[in-house]
Amino acid sequence: MLHKMLWVEKAYQMDAAHAGKPRQVFVTQSHVLAKKVENLFQTYLASIVSCPTTSDKPERFSELEDMHFPLFITVDEVRLFSSR
Repeated sequence: MLHKMLWVEKAYQMDAAHAGKPRQVFVTQSHVLAKKVENLFQTYLASIVSCPTTSDKPERFSELEDMHFPLFITVDEVRLFSSR
């Protein structure tokens, strides 16, 4: 899954003028796994393209912007997003 997300992001970076930014979301039950996968994604992405991949998450799904993606969250965070 991580590799697929990386290649989607790389493809976007190579042809950003012709496509909208992909809004990828990695959801897991584990907070630890979400953080580890996010850190691995950032490390791998930094080695293949130069772009920022982190930003603070807003409190609502409706406030998410392209800069927030790819998004790495837990199921509990999805519930919090949904309840606001």
